[in-house]
Amino acid sequence: TILPSPIPPGAWGSFVRIAFVSIPRFPCAVEVQREPSLARRPLIVGDAEQPKRVFDCSASAGKQGVRRDMTVRQALGHCPEAAIVPPDPVLYRSKWEAVLEALGDVSPEIEDEELGRAYVNVTGLETHYTDDEALAAHIVEAVRVASGLEARIGLAEGKFPAFAAAV
Repeated sequence: TILPSPIPPGAWGSFVRIAFVSIPRFPCAVEVQREPSLARRPLIVGDAEQPKRVFDCSASAGKQGVRRDMTVRQALGHCPEAAIVPPDPVLYRSKWEAVLEALGDVSPEIEDEELGRAYVNVTGLETHYTDDEALAAHIVEAVRVASGLEARIGLAEGKFPAFAAAV
């Protein structure tokens, strides 16, 4: 999804331009990519620590009350039909590193916030793209090629406005 900020075309000026790159529910997205049948039902990525905790959950599980860090037992009370998979932090980190590397080809200034979320300084790239939508489309494609995952992009002058534009 490409969601540019409401800045008129040609108004790049001297602002610091930030792209917020988000792959919502990153661990779940990776698990569904690995096993597509998981997309058909609520998904819980359950932590291996005792007591077992929810590391991540799909949007459909979240709508039924499942939240990160609740016990898996509580989560199943809210969403008994959920599929549960163990987390694979090595795979998640590997996928995310591939995304960060692809973002590094767009701009050398990247802030890795957490798995599935990064800020990219895109100041000065206006001469390479016709508008914000073209820049955002390039970033989305770079993420897709690197990871096979779909990203949301928000472009704005500053981190919070870029985050808000992507949500």
